[in-house]
Amino acid sequence: VDYLLAKSSIIKHLKNPLSDRVAVNHCVVQQLKTAFEIELLELKCSIHPLDGIAKKCTNILKEYDNHNNITSDTFGRDCCAVNFIIAMNKMRFKQGKGDPSGFMRQNNIKPSIIIRYVGNHFHVMFHLAGVLYYLREKLLIYLDKSCNNTTTLRTSLRT
Repeated sequence: VDYLLAKSSIIKHLKNPLSDRVAVNHCVVQQLKTAFEIELLELKCSIHPLDGIAKKCTNILKEYDNHNNITSDTFGRDCCAVNFIIAMNKMRFKQGKGDPSGFMRQNNIKPSIIIRYVGNHFHVMFHLAGVLYYLREKLLIYLDKSCNNTTTLRTSLRT
């Protein structure tokens, strides 16, 4: 195989790099631009494939909610499941300085298990859903017995 011919063919077919990290993506675009003197489309996270998967899953769950008359008082325009996941994460990071009522420490739950929610990436939502499912028994106790704050978020999560 002729190295220069193969290199030329690969460069000719490059349209855009794709990474789930904007800084990495930007660096790759700049390096390829400098090294090969080509212009590439620099994709941002808003059009990342995981966002597409997350959107499709959310739409399917939203259709399921509508078809089965499932409703929730949690804030948001997504399906009930996503609204719940986001609400639980907000409660973790925005209410009570990260550990409402010291409940997590009292129940030997590492605060780092519930990661800070950033964006609507499928892997973040999937991870948070798994954590909430794993902790469901303790979280139900928290929402039923320990959650005394009457904010809209906590009230809606109890129902």
